[in-house]
Amino acid sequence: MALYNDLNLDQRVQLIPEGYGYGNAWLLAAKNGYVLIDPAVPPEKVELKDQVIALIATHGHYDHVGKADAWRNFNPKLKLMIHEAEAAMIMDKMLNASLFFGRGIDIAKPDILLRDGQEIELGDNLFLRVYHTPGHTEGASCFLYLSKQDTAREDYIALITGDTVFATDIGRMDLAGGSEEQMRQSLARLRKLREELPSDLPVLPGHGSATTLRKLQNNYWFMHH
Repeated sequence: MALYNDLNLDQRVQLIPEGYGYGNAWLLAAKNGYVLIDPAVPPEKVELKDQVIALIATHGHYDHVGKADAWRNFNPKLKLMIHEAEAAMIMDKMLNASLFFGRGIDIAKPDILLRDGQEIELGDNLFLRVYHTPGHTEGASCFLYLSKQDTAREDYIALITGDTVFATDIGRMDLAGGSEEQMRQSLARLRKLREELPSDLPVLPGHGSATTLRKLQNNYWFMHH
């Protein structure tokens, strides 16, 4: 975890580092437990598994959503949320990239479909705002984790970027649903968003180390794509 100390990572954010078959997963504090971002990590590898109250996927690739059914079997109350453009993808082993990992898996239907600009209410004045950022896949999304103490003020905690933007690279565009043109538009949107957010805001990607909005200035692909 030392890697993340210089980021001043908020105590409401916990990392489950990537392993074989799954990317980084993030636990974000909510009113009655934690939201798990990218449920490809199996429940038995998550210490706080009993406190997970919802599953959210940044996109439909196996290494981000592959254990969604295991989580829903572990706790049938859990609901899987993903952008509406990804619904068909996760249910199709040809599209969700599970064949890359040696066994094709059709994942059961998502429970809640998300839209751009939607705010997911987590309780305790905490929210996740959905930014649809296609390019890596059609429904790839980033999530801004924030708190609102009142209508006039928002406090930003972290930006979760999935496989859209990494610390020094961007997501590949050669898999099902990928589009260089859409990625270009999504990156332009994120660069614009960056101007409205604190420069030391942690950026939490689906692979590799976390970074900050300021440090993304050193990411050639993000800045110039």
